[in-house]
Amino acid sequence: MVFRKLNYPPTLEILEDRTVPATLSWDPNPGGAGFYLFEAANPVENGTSIAWTPGGLVSIGDAADMFTSGPASVPAGWTISEDLSTATGPLHADWTLTSFFRFNLRDEADYFDGSNFDRILDVMGGPGNDIIYGGTANDLLNGGFT
Repeated sequence: MVFRKLNYPPTLEILEDRTVPATLSWDPNPGGAGFYLFEAANPVENGTSIAWTPGGLVSIGDAADMFTSGPASVPAGWTISEDLSTATGPLHADWTLTSFFRFNLRDEADYFDGSNFDRILDVMGGPGNDIIYGGTANDLLNGGFT
């Protein structure tokens, strides 16, 4: 085996941050109930909440898991707060009595508070020591599994 001496010093290229921000989307789920999907970033210890605003809109907040500032991170008609921690908007026009909000909080020790919400919640905490509070509907709560 022959080794040749390099004529230039090796370099290291630093890439941009690959952190994926939180997203909120509407899934029409053909053949079933449509739902909103909140996808948390990894790895973040979420402190997520969902509640009604005084104006009758839905507010989803998580100070530890920011939304992106572009319209692609939330459904049409929704807005993002200036600090990127809260998304606020109306129920989708195709919302039905069986529609729901699904939260995928992923890994880490997550906290979720849906206690002030009266629509169906489907919360997946993921691995970690999760604390999850459901609302007043028939919620599906999964936390701390590995």
